[in-house]
Amino acid sequence: MRFITVDEQSKVPVLVWEEQEGKAPIVVSRHGSLDDVPDVESLDVWKYDVPLTTAVDTPLNPGRYQCVDAQGAPLWEGARIAFNVPDHYINTVSGRGAFRGVSRYGGVMMLTDEPMNVYDRRGFIIEKRREQYKDFGNFQYDGQFRGMRMMAGGIGDPFEHGRERTFVVLDQDPRDVCIPMPKPGTSPAR
Repeated sequence: MRFITVDEQSKVPVLVWEEQEGKAPIVVSRHGSLDDVPDVESLDVWKYDVPLTTAVDTPLNPGRYQCVDAQGAPLWEGARIAFNVPDHYINTVSGRGAFRGVSRYGGVMMLTDEPMNVYDRRGFIIEKRREQYKDFGNFQYDGQFRGMRMMAGGIGDPFEHGRERTFVVLDQDPRDVCIPMPKPGTSPAR
């Protein structure tokens, strides 16, 4: 089953999601408006009811650029996420956790389900903790997300070590923080 979320602050405000058996829904298409969505009348429409990372200069996103996950979806404080992020040197670490926010410089703040290593500048493990800050992602210079930071990237090189994809993706149904909207082409109930 598919449904739509609307984020009025985003440069790409309309996302079409598809439910998956036993997993979080995934984004299957992105649109500039509800009018651009095929068969929009047959889909339920939901509007976010919490502060999102697409709002700039806020406590959740104090930076100047809208920020989205690797699928183009906005995040909110406490959102469940799955990640594969840089760890140390050319290593990555995968897991799940709760999203806390982005920094002014685009880094991701999260509370991981399992404690992760924290390294000093020389590469020695100095502690294990659940609160993590990972500075990665890509500023989008063209395409649908132009002018936004996307929590996706890569680490390593293609010749010596190989390249690995890094990402943060929403691992929760976005409807948990949305309110239903009237279907397009219908008048709201009174």
